[in-house]
Amino acid sequence: MSDTNAAGQTFLMGGVNAFNINFNAGGLGPTIGVPTELNTFSGFSPTFAGFFTSGDNVDVFGTFNLNGTNSAGFTNSATKITFTLTDNVGTWSSAANVVTPNASGFEAAISGFECPSGCTGTSTALATGSAAGSVVS
Repeated sequence: MSDTNAAGQTFLMGGVNAFNINFNAGGLGPTIGVPTELNTFSGFSPTFAGFFTSGDNVDVFGTFNLNGTNSAGFTNSATKITFTLTDNVGTWSSAANVVTPNASGFEAAISGFECPSGCTGTSTALATGSAAGSVVS
């Protein structure tokens, strides 16, 4: 999952529900590798805090079967979060088969911060919020 840029603003992933996906696997589900978080702007220290399966809604986008959080706070947010999923109950025939829409129709969501142009760890977040959509493979 990577940051989104629009109209000169950068959206960083951070806090509870920093990243959420709805993976397509039955039974035992996949093995999930420990995420690596990166922020390409100076003054940030993104830190993965853990996975949880609380069943909480991610804003208005519904629930997801994989939720990840990082250490709370703007300066702990990430521009990129990577991790591996290994299917334990068969195989995924393509990248498009790894995720599936949740009950609300979304495959993935992020929570985070809007950073102004020239983003640094000393910037002030313009807003906080969540976004959801489909995964592009």
